[in-house]
Amino acid sequence: MISNNLKEKINILVSESSELIKKFNEWGYRKGPDLYFYKKLMTLVKNKRIEELIDDANFIEVVYATLTSFDMNARGAKIKYFDEFYENITNCKDQFVELAEFKLESLSEKELEIVKNKLSKLFEKLDIMISKGKIVSRSKLMHFLLPKLVMPIDRQNTLRFFYGSMEEVKPQLKFLEIFEVSWNVAKRVNLSTFLDDNWNQTIPKVIDNMIIAKMSLK
Repeated sequence: MISNNLKEKINILVSESSELIKKFNEWGYRKGPDLYFYKKLMTLVKNKRIEELIDDANFIEVVYATLTSFDMNARGAKIKYFDEFYENITNCKDQFVELAEFKLESLSEKELEIVKNKLSKLFEKLDIMISKGKIVSRSKLMHFLLPKLVMPIDRQNTLRFFYGSMEEVKPQLKFLEIFEVSWNVAKRVNLSTFLDDNWNQTIPKVIDNMIIAKMSLK
């Protein structure tokens, strides 16, 4: 059950979607190494099957570099050494393959519950950080490998927008709540009109960018 607070956030994102994406695009969000690696990663994911990608150490190196460029080895966050990182992802290969067929905006209500259950198991199995945080690193990794399904989450924008705090209390529950919120937004407004070849490459990332733009107004 989605709380009244989260329902209000859904309404904000739906009603202000065009304005927020316009602001995000005009703002000139990150254009350094993070954009370069993100675009490279999205091209690879769009053109190959997920099982092929996970078996390719070169691809996982791109994922590793992209996470690093997204501050997953800075500001107190510390990512595991590549060999351990790679091993954990390969151990989660079956879960990623099961989820790769799904798109956020296409999920039915019945599929939503199935996917949430699968995502919950994947969330528990992922273990890519030395530092304690879970929701930011795991959601970003899921977005990189399942970009059409999962929205990346950060503390400064996502957690503050939805919960008014950057604390990672009950990270798995919050991850699943935010996923369901993103599904509600994607079902209520046609976000495909905002897609481009830069930061707005998938529906989940469009929603994330709307949140970034909204928080930048504060």
